[in-house]
Amino acid sequence: VFLEFDHRPVGSGSIAQVHAAVLRESGQKVAVKVRHPNVMELLWVDIQLMCGLAWAVDSFVPAMRFLQLRASVAQFSHTIAAQARLDVEAGHLREMRANFASRAWRDIVFPEPLFATPDVIVEMFERGRPLSNIDAESELSRTRARALV
Repeated sequence: VFLEFDHRPVGSGSIAQVHAAVLRESGQKVAVKVRHPNVMELLWVDIQLMCGLAWAVDSFVPAMRFLQLRASVAQFSHTIAAQARLDVEAGHLREMRANFASRAWRDIVFPEPLFATPDVIVEMFERGRPLSNIDAESELSRTRARALV
């Protein structure tokens, strides 16, 4: 599949890490985002602990029932589980690309997903800049001016 694959990640987070690679067939540079091993299992353990804590608070501290901690934990568990699935993330990228496809947003770029499973996304490699390197005021002014055109 890959002509080149850099085993040193170009970035890493709590759910996955990203590697640069080159596709064998097209020679196209891509980003390969790979979910860390055991992330889903670790999330499950974390959610079980939160459920237990929420139950204990609801059971033993009646004054705190108004917080509805069990319902909050249930909602959070669905959200975090979806965020840990890279195929869901690929769907979100496709949606964002469509939503920002107009000329007014031409400076906003979202990578195009080429392949996705729950554990891996292969997407177009988009070189970016850390937000800390952007002169916020001048960059925002230019972006606003372009959006008005």
